[in-house]
Amino acid sequence: MPAGTAPGVTDEGRVLWESGAIMEYILQTHGSGRLMVAPGAPNYADYLFWFHFANGSLMPDLMFRVILRRSGGSDDDPIVCGLVERAPRAFALVEKRLGEVPFLAGGALTAAEIINFFPLAKMQAWTGIELPEFPNLGAYLARIRDRPGFQRAPT
Repeated sequence: MPAGTAPGVTDEGRVLWESGAIMEYILQTHGSGRLMVAPGAPNYADYLFWFHFANGSLMPDLMFRVILRRSGGSDDDPIVCGLVERAPRAFALVEKRLGEVPFLAGGALTAAEIINFFPLAKMQAWTGIELPEFPNLGAYLARIRDRPGFQRAPT
């Protein structure tokens, strides 16, 4: 990929990277409206927020914790401590939302679930954040994993 990052895709001669851009492109050019919430729908703002939450807030917060743990850094510094505390607050925000609705954008699975699954399910293990503190999140991840499409996907 030109930026030296992953993931990346090539479609009809177009090279795209950045997971959010890739997902939006695929959804809008090949998705036939599936997994999206249309502008004007009552939950459109929720969909946009949670779709962008993954890469705008959750991933940066978790990556800081991963880098700190792997570098052997100390969280004694007040600035570092403040940054490290952001990830559990992000998980608490997700926990609160999932106590109100079954999926991030409301009543149905959307692309917001797809883009948030990696940081919510995989990166939490790398950061030491424990899911028992977040029962709604744990139940949500189980609902996602139980879906036939998830079970068919390669691991």
